[in-house]
Amino acid sequence: MNRQDIEKKYENTSDEEPAAAKRTDLYDEMITHPAHLIRRSYQIFQAGFDEDMAVTGVTPVQWIILVTVFSYPGIDMTRLAGFAAVDKTSCGRAVSKLVERGFLQVSPIVEDLRQKRLSVTKDGELAIEQTRPGIGRLRDRLLGVLSREEQKNLLEALEVFVRKNNELSRAPQRRYQKRSAKNGGS
Repeated sequence: MNRQDIEKKYENTSDEEPAAAKRTDLYDEMITHPAHLIRRSYQIFQAGFDEDMAVTGVTPVQWIILVTVFSYPGIDMTRLAGFAAVDKTSCGRAVSKLVERGFLQVSPIVEDLRQKRLSVTKDGELAIEQTRPGIGRLRDRLLGVLSREEQKNLLEALEVFVRKNNELSRAPQRRYQKRSAKNGGS
């Protein structure tokens, strides 16, 4: 639809349906659009994250990178970016910041000196421990407004949505199975 068609749509309104009502219909349609709801959800998450995770001053990207390296000591940058679902450039910047803050240590991989192996330092482990209560509060804050059934439905729907749209991302997640499934349930 071009600009002239849009203008004509709003000009040719009957007394029963004034142009303002059609414009309001568009607004109502847009505020219930999945893209807008996802953006608003992220705004709500970010506000809660900033408050509940302020103790360490890490960003959401830094946090997922720190937790991923903690979970997979010795991971290389390429696998880290895929596991954390962060594009390589942002991953590199976040790793640099975490190294500067003393949370991560980088060492060369002997077999391929172009690659770097990452590990969490003692300060990084302390930061993770300090964030555990905050991440719990954030989860409670985000989901606490929902019934248990609504929480379950939301999380299941989000997991399916993210998994089925993974390849649309600029940074697709390259690992889906839970760690316990890989290790035979342990």
